[in-house]
Amino acid sequence: ELKLLLDESKRNVHLHYFIQLAYYTAARRNSIERLRADQVNLEGGFIDLSQPGDKPTKKRKPTVPIFPEIRSTLQILVDVAEGGGPIFPGGGWDFYMPFHRLAVRCGLQTKAHPHVLRHSRATHLLMDGKSVYAVAKLLGDTVATVERYYGKYATGSLEELLT
Repeated sequence: ELKLLLDESKRNVHLHYFIQLAYYTAARRNSIERLRADQVNLEGGFIDLSQPGDKPTKKRKPTVPIFPEIRSTLQILVDVAEGGGPIFPGGGWDFYMPFHRLAVRCGLQTKAHPHVLRHSRATHLLMDGKSVYAVAKLLGDTVATVERYYGKYATGSLEELLT
């Protein structure tokens, strides 16, 4: 389904980039929509999802690694951004409806909200055997929260009891 969304979004380059970034960073939609070039450290290999001046909330915005799959996308967006400004030209983008329309067009009506990308990333990482601690850190959630919502996808968690 992710591959389908990425393939079908190529006609809208900004939506395509948004999907890539939202999935690989497991960030919330607003964090990607508001992302600025000065939050991206290509040399250091990380993205600081917290925006200067934002009031602290329960929704944590962690620092996440730049995965190889999005490095070239980030390079393009940072190069185009003016003076460390918004990575999407003009800023203030709202990808909810474009994503929703794309998902419906692809036959994914039940998954027509961008937040599904965050959940998909967490699920895929756990299914690939990644540590629940690493997934919690990427999401900016607690281990307890990740175990509660995604624990059933952690492939190795019960097998280690047998050894």
